[in-house]
Amino acid sequence: MNHCVSISFAAIAGILAAISYAGTDADLAWSKTRIDVTITATDDITGSSYSQHWKQTVRWGLYEYWNKLQIDDEKKTKTISYDSDNCTGDFCDNCKDAGRTIVTCLSIGLGCILAGQILMCIRWNDQRSATKSLTRKGATVFFCLCAIVFFIVCWTEWYDQCHKKLLDYYDDAYGDDYGDAFKNGTHVDAGFALTLIASLLMLTVMLNECCITHGYEALPGVDAAEPPADV
Repeated sequence: MNHCVSISFAAIAGILAAISYAGTDADLAWSKTRIDVTITATDDITGSSYSQHWKQTVRWGLYEYWNKLQIDDEKKTKTISYDSDNCTGDFCDNCKDAGRTIVTCLSIGLGCILAGQILMCIRWNDQRSATKSLTRKGATVFFCLCAIVFFIVCWTEWYDQCHKKLLDYYDDAYGDDYGDAFKNGTHVDAGFALTLIASLLMLTVMLNECCITHGYEALPGVDAAEPPADV
């Protein structure tokens, strides 16, 4: 593979990471909860039992979550910020801190991709002109590695600090009464997947750039744009 492949893959990784920014206002979920169960409840006054159809969708974003709840024919939809008084679950602080860390790492990672792409373009020109530069190669690999690290921090931070806390919350709040229906309905979603794919793409770019060598040196009196005939 050549520098064009690296530049293209890095551009795709940058686009995916930029899209994951939509998770700041829960338009794009980093985790999602989907529940569609029939539960049995008990009337506090009469003591009689009755059934309820509980259908819920929650998009967990970086700064807030969107909650759509339908119990029988009653529907409610609301958006709640993790740092607001309306967020009362024990996941609020964890998800708030994770979201802030992720946004910072996404920004730095995108900056690293931009710097890396500039260097890839310079190396592409070096390849055409038979110019070797270990310094530029090292710098390109360095920026790719930085992007990988920051994107890995994004999806691991979300999973460890927020997603696991959501699973614990559902288990503690509803596990005794409704089993694992709520816990099993919560999974990582698009924002998590996008940054994971972006980190893998940048790993491919880094390995490609490590493997690319400029195969000849320009000789005096020889057009550097073409290799000498005896090489």
